[in-house]
Amino acid sequence: MKIKLIKNEEKGIKRNRPKKLIETITRKGISLTAIYLYSTHLQYLHF
Repeated sequence: MKIKLIKNEEKGIKRNRPKKLIETITRKGISLTAIYLYSTHLQYLHF
């Protein structure tokens, strides 16, 4: 039973890794888009 639990935990870790990567990528993307929108907004204010 213990061996099966360990194997399941390993599978869970492997499955969660891509989710964490996607989360970090989306967070970086959101921050980049926010900066981009903010910079464009400043440009519009200057005009």
